[in-house]
Amino acid sequence: MKAKLISVLAALLLLLAGCGYASPAAGLYTCTGMEAAGHTWPASVPAPEGLSLELYADGKGLVTEGEESAPMSWLLSGDALRIEIGGTVWDGTLRGGEIRLGLPGESGGVLCFSSEAAAPAPAEEVLSVGYYGRWAISGSEGKLPNTWYDCCAVLEPGEDGGLVLTLWDEDSSRLEPIGRVLFRRADGLFSSERGYFWLMEIPEGLWSLDPAAPELVLSGEHDAGGERFHYEITLRPFGARWDDAEAKPYHYDDWYLPLIEAGETLPDSMD
Repeated sequence: MKAKLISVLAALLLLLAGCGYASPAAGLYTCTGMEAAGHTWPASVPAPEGLSLELYADGKGLVTEGEESAPMSWLLSGDALRIEIGGTVWDGTLRGGEIRLGLPGESGGVLCFSSEAAAPAPAEEVLSVGYYGRWAISGSEGKLPNTWYDCCAVLEPGEDGGLVLTLWDEDSSRLEPIGRVLFRRADGLFSSERGYFWLMEIPEGLWSLDPAAPELVLSGEHDAGGERFHYEITLRPFGARWDDAEAKPYHYDDWYLPLIEAGETLPDSMD
């Protein structure tokens, strides 16, 4: 009788494993957003077409982005989770039906996932992330000198899942910016689709950015309005310090630091 009961239990466990969800950790986890550069981004930024992880009880699984899927493997030790996808290892945690996976590289970003059994994620809020930095001119062949200007920017949702970067400097404002560019997601980054910067058109593919990066750098050659020069725009999230930077923005000490130390938000102009 005892031997028969053991056989029945073994068959039941085998059947559950065949369904793929015998392990308490196994199941379907859907991306709910990304934490990076000191901000929480909605799921539409890292995965506009949707992203999910399906963990099977045998340590294997499936990652699905939009309509494309790929095999993966996973290992859980306590709360520590390790996932391997196509030769890339992702380390994170799994607790309470929530997965947090560190993004590969040095960005420090985290992808967040929720299981079907977990409480539904709150509705995505309108995203607007402020930046502060500098834009520099070099190799000028026009009236503008080789110099640099402090600048600010806002990255916010655009049409159809894109992101819009609005730039202004000491002599302009958020309402009358020196640049405004629409970005679309392409190959893991966001690539410019259309826009302008300092009287020059920014065409498709000229600029690219990674919202998870601790610093945004945009550069190129300007040739418009009788001005030709090389430009480089360097931005960090508003509130980040520049103590490690070789070249700080000009008004870093007398304008920026007092603002962030007082807990102020990014103003619409640098008056």
